[in-house]
Amino acid sequence: MNKQLEWKTDFKEAVEQARKENKAVLFFFFNPA
Repeated sequence: MNKQLEWKTDFKEAVEQARKENKAVLFFFFNPA
């Protein structure tokens, strides 16, 4: 099983969840600083 592919799937799900709950969280995902 491709570990990176698994991570991408988990990340995609996390982004979808964040998009529903709070767009600020989604912003943080792509702008960590």
